[in-house]
Amino acid sequence: MRRIIKSCSKGETGWDQALALYRKQLRFYLDCLIQCCCGEEIVAKVDAEVRDSDVPDDFKLPYLVRTLVRSVILHMDDCNRTTKDSGCLPSGSPNSLPTLPAQEGMVYFLRDILKYSKRDTSLLIEITDAEADRLLSLARKRIDMTEGPSSTSRTKPSYMTWPQPLQYSVGSD
Repeated sequence: MRRIIKSCSKGETGWDQALALYRKQLRFYLDCLIQCCCGEEIVAKVDAEVRDSDVPDDFKLPYLVRTLVRSVILHMDDCNRTTKDSGCLPSGSPNSLPTLPAQEGMVYFLRDILKYSKRDTSLLIEITDAEADRLLSLARKRIDMTEGPSSTSRTKPSYMTWPQPLQYSVGSD
């Protein structure tokens, strides 16, 4: 699952341009993070929250992602729109992660997809580093059980190969 990250040109500034540029990317992230159809509601909340912030252009995407993750965490605590009774069914997007518990999915998304460090992930989700490792391990095992091994091709680590012997040439001088 790869997504090309767009960047602003030097002439573009302000949250209107940043939100217009990154809106599809935020929707993609939401498809991975939530199992309900509240995506537009969350994006609107993120939009309202970031507008008052003064953030340099180079840091707008990371700031948007951080705000989005925090909004998703708060949203998951009180959302009940994933049941058939509410009339709102899960999106079933091709981008969505396999059914994982909420925290496992969040840690997996941040660590393996967005490549956040263990420390950044644990601070953002407000858990310990050890808990972040445990949740990531559980998520990977759960994904491997449902979709097969994460990596089917294995390569020999570089420390397992012996260096080539030096070639000495004996020549006449």
